[in-house]
Amino acid sequence: MNTIRSIIHPVLILVSGLVLSGLRSPGESGSSPPPAPLAGGLPTPLALGQKTPWSGTFSLVNGVLLKDGTPFYPIGFVFGTSDAELAQARAMGANAVHFDLGWRVAPGPGDVPDASFDQTRTTLRRAANWGMAAIPLLTGHYVPGWFSKKYPRAEHEPLGSDGKKTGSWFPYSLHSPALREHIPAFWRAAAKMAATEPNVIAVGAWNEPCYGGTWNRGNQFGEYSQWGLAAWREHLRATYKTLDALNRAHGTTFTTWDDVQPPRKPEEFNRRAWLDWMEFGQRAFADFFAWERTIIKEAAPSLLLTNKKQTNPWDRSTASSGTNWELMGRSEDIFGINLYSGSPFGTRNTLDAASSYADGRPVMIFEINSMPPSAEARTPDAIRTLLWAPLAGGARGMFIFAFIDKTEHGILGAKGANAAGRAEYTRLLTQISTHQRELASPRVAGRIGIIYSTTAALQSTGDLVPRYATGAFNLFRNSHYQVDYIPEERCTPDYLKRYALVVLPTATVLKPRETDAVQTYLAGGGRLWAFGDSLSRDELWAAQPPPAFLGLKDRKPPIGDRRNQQIGQVAPELESYFEGDCQISGVEMVSLVAGDADTILPGAEVRTATSGRVLAWNSDSYPTILQTSTGGRVIYSAFDSGNDAALRGLVEGITREIIGLRQEARFVSRATGITASAIITGLREDYKDPDTRYLIGINTAYRAQKVRLELPDGWKLHSETLHSLETNSDAFTLAPREVYLFTLKNNGKH
Repeated sequence: MNTIRSIIHPVLILVSGLVLSGLRSPGESGSSPPPAPLAGGLPTPLALGQKTPWSGTFSLVNGVLLKDGTPFYPIGFVFGTSDAELAQARAMGANAVHFDLGWRVAPGPGDVPDASFDQTRTTLRRAANWGMAAIPLLTGHYVPGWFSKKYPRAEHEPLGSDGKKTGSWFPYSLHSPALREHIPAFWRAAAKMAATEPNVIAVGAWNEPCYGGTWNRGNQFGEYSQWGLAAWREHLRATYKTLDALNRAHGTTFTTWDDVQPPRKPEEFNRRAWLDWMEFGQRAFADFFAWERTIIKEAAPSLLLTNKKQTNPWDRSTASSGTNWELMGRSEDIFGINLYSGSPFGTRNTLDAASSYADGRPVMIFEINSMPPSAEARTPDAIRTLLWAPLAGGARGMFIFAFIDKTEHGILGAKGANAAGRAEYTRLLTQISTHQRELASPRVAGRIGIIYSTTAALQSTGDLVPRYATGAFNLFRNSHYQVDYIPEERCTPDYLKRYALVVLPTATVLKPRETDAVQTYLAGGGRLWAFGDSLSRDELWAAQPPPAFLGLKDRKPPIGDRRNQQIGQVAPELESYFEGDCQISGVEMVSLVAGDADTILPGAEVRTATSGRVLAWNSDSYPTILQTSTGGRVIYSAFDSGNDAALRGLVEGITREIIGLRQEARFVSRATGITASAIITGLREDYKDPDTRYLIGINTAYRAQKVRLELPDGWKLHSETLHSLETNSDAFTLAPREVYLFTLKNNGKH
């Protein structure tokens, strides 16, 4: 676990758990009848007489959020701040609430009077009286009327590459001088107010900070307003000094600095110009929030800060959105995201990524819910698997959207949930709020790291990088390994030494410094797994030969350009992991063919000369997975890093039997001994005791799984807490679509 400086927040906190000491039970408030539930399927709300004074202290120590020195996991809803709603949420197991605090409270330019926050202060204190922590969001998109009147949006809004408004939650460009002049007064005053309220854990910096290139608008790049262009020109002057130097670098013919424009598509000038523009946009975006952090910390030094980032790096909008998790995360004490996904595995993946980028800080989700958003789709098992999945990925705080009765998002209304679904939300919140130590303890870091190439994502602009990075990730993670993502920006020899195995997915591009770091890591004894087309281009998107450390003499198209094939034969020690033909795409020829490949007839032997050991052959009978150079510490897969169920088993076999890396915990079928890949796993290490771990297991299958739990030498199964499973044996039957929480003990010690 990484050591992060202790941050003490001088506020008071609630006692944990669903049961509050010294309180009467629902209905035990004199002669008054118990309050009615706000919707069918919900428990009886707490009575007004069950309010309790707030007490306790928050701290963030070594990346763990504590209350009075014990782990605290914020769990609750977005919105729902009336007495009736708080009493209901508290009865369901909630211990925290998340809501907006808009800039529009500022009555005019200059300092914002403290009285402007009276309504917010009342809301915070009402939540405190119900024993609820709070994380208010400083919403800059709720603009004061006086500001929008003086500075019309049409003159200050951010513009995309198509000339249209960009940024769902940015009515004003982040480069707008007017915005930058006036919004800091709101930040300062809001921070001072929040820091004095005892139940505030942190404040959020912005709602879903992202330009228009979200998942459904990945071809609108930003930011081309007059303010964005002015900042770009200033940056280029500082970087290139002269217009001649700029024109030579970017392949342009500008005659004055006022003529300088950024490219609107990758090939408009040259790839250097495009990469400069994309990287400038990401830095400028992150710098805005670093600036906000500076202002907030000057006003309230011990107030914690988070942000509600979207999942742009994992869809098709890394380039178009302007967001870079590595850069933006530097301004956060708590790594925050919003997430809507209908896939338990996809949800887990995103949280594993967030936990990797957070690098020891807690990760919290500020908007999430079971998807699709309808009462019919939100069945109990869907709610259970989709909302426990982020915990398997390392989430250490979660707010469900939303505690309202309107729209399909509101779980109190008929569109958003039914009685059975609401009962499951209550079960979920109760389970989480009563297992604070286990779930607020940090995620066990991976020994396998998947490199995420920001450069390639910016140059390719679409979903190429997230698609293949996620594919590589799944090949290991779905075999129950703990796996991290490694941001390209962190590729240094010292950082890579954390990992027993570093993986280069298809389409990985690294700059010279990062490429050298990989080579140094290998020379120091590290292991590398590279997939087809990795390191085949440089940072300017030009083709390049494979680096020597991959152990390949060349990479060519396959014979007959047959890029879609199968793996049909494997080395003997891998046969028990090979469940049948693996579909592979993007096939490469990395062996030397004897004779003229164009004259080989169907059915004839393809004779090749290969450097290294062959682990698998493709359906055209030539090598497709090789153990190559550097003492056999490089595995090369001559195909794309796509996710295929049969390929997952083969990758697991190579990782276990050739590389010698075993899982930290895995469930295997009692019948076949094969990893039960329908089960999602997630490991946490106790925040105090490294010899205690907590294993989340989610059976996503619609049938029971008869499994055995395998652990490393010295580790033993101690207990299971959600269902009180018998743990004298390592054999279990996991019910369909159900969640389990195990405690593991290291009896062998270190």
